[in-house]
Amino acid sequence: LLLPIPLKQAFTSELRYINLKIFTSAAWVLTFFEDLQRYSQLDRMTISSYEGFAD
Repeated sequence: LLLPIPLKQAFTSELRYINLKIFTSAAWVLTFFEDLQRYSQLDRMTISSYEGFAD
């Protein structure tokens, strides 16, 4: 059983990698992040992706 990490612990300088498993529609996830950006005090939010392939 994996438990969520509290935000105050997640945003530390040691955080380098996040693994998200999404069990809902992509539209819901995008709407969630859009609302987070709109209603928070964030100056900037960047979501990027990198796909690596083994040799």
